[in-house]
Order: sequence, then C-alpha cells, then structure tokens
Amino acid sequence: KDKLLRNVPARYAPFLLLTVALLWPLTLNWHPFYVADSASYLRGGETGFGTGLLMLGEWWHGLFGSPAGSDAVPGGGPEAAVDAAISQAGGTRSLVYSLITYVLRLPGHSLLALVVFQAGVVAFLALLAQRMMASRVRGRDWLALILCLALLTPASWGAATAMPDIFAGATLLGSILLTLYLERLGRLERIALILLLALSISTHGSHLPLALATLATGVVVRLFLRRPGRGEGM
Repeated sequence: KDKLLRNVPARYAPFLLLTVALLWPLTLNWHPFYVADSASYLRGGETGFGTGLLMLGEWWHGLFGSPAGSDAVPGGGPEAAVDAAISQAGGTRSLVYSLITYVLRLPGHSLLALVVFQAGVVAFLALLAQRMMASRVRGRDWLALILCLALLTPASWGAATAMPDIFAGATLLGSILLTLYLERLGRLERIALILLLALSISTHGSHLPLALATLATGVVVRLFLRRPGRGEGM
C-alpha cells in the first residue's frame, strides 16, 4: 500500500505538468482569453439550467399539486410555462458547451475552471497519443516534446480561450486513437477516451462530420494495416 501511494505522484506528474504548461498564456493577462461568443455560451448555460429546473419544478408540482408557474403564463399548464421560458431565452449556440461553461464558470464568472478543464483534456489525449505512438520517448526528449507542444503549437492558446474550438483537435486525436490503437488501451482508458470523444463531438455542430470522416478514415487505414506484411510497427 505504501509503495502504491509513493507511485501516485510519479504517475500523475506528467499529466499535471503538461496541463500547467498548456496554461502558460494565462500569465499574459492572468485570466482566460475571451471572445464575443464566450458570454453567449455563459448566458446560454445559465438559461439551460434555469429552463431545466423550471421543467423539473413543473413536473413535480404537476404530480403533487398545481403547476408552479402556470398562473403567470397565459393559457396555464406546465407546457405553456416551459415554452414561455424557452422563447424568452433566445436560443443557445451549443447546449453542451454552454452547460459546461456555466458549471465551470468559477471563480466568479472568470471561466478559469473551464480553461483548466480544457487544458486537462488536451493533456490527457496528448499523453495517451505519446504513449501509443512514441512510447520510447523519455527524460529530456519527453520534456522537449512537452515544451514544443505547449510553446510551438496552437494547443495552449486554444485551451486558454473560452471557446469550444479546442475540442475540434480533441475530436480528431480521439478518433485516431480510438480506431488505430483500441487494442492497446486499457479498459479505463477506453471508457475515458469514448466519453471525451462524445463530449468533444457534442460541443459544436461541426465536430460530428469531422469525427465521422476521421473514424471512417481510421477504419480504412486499420483494414489496410491488417494486410499481411503491413503494420508491424503499430
């Protein structure tokens, strides 16, 4: 048990190190980077939670008493109350990403927790890809790889920005890992990868066709590598 506890820091140190390294752009202004749509996602998440609670409240009061919001809505009834709340919301851009943004808006409404989560997703997928594709990289070479990823690619800027664009790369990398390296993944890694891929796809409408195209290409490549004399290095 003591040996297992001693191995915990070493096991998760690469993930924590890469997550922190990917957040280096925050040192430029000490808060996440925002665009005009960042506020829209935050408002959409708040609206989504409010509407969900209203629907739950109307369902509950419909079972055990008079609907809570029916009197305030012309025509009455739970459906009218919910329809009124949705019509007043003005719609949301991406429901899933809006809800994530609202949940991870802390501290305050800075969205710092959101970009830390995004950096963690990128770090997990990048380290998983490194272990599958370049498992012999160790020591200084590994550190150089981490620094290159953080400093010489857009990954850090995407992770530090309150926008779902970073999940396009997560969709691409997750689809590649799922199709080409499935057998080499552990059970928990498979579950985590599938959940992260599903999350990445759902954060923006353009990610679904990207995932389908990548998965289809991965299946073709996989079939090609299974031919005799191919894929010894996979």
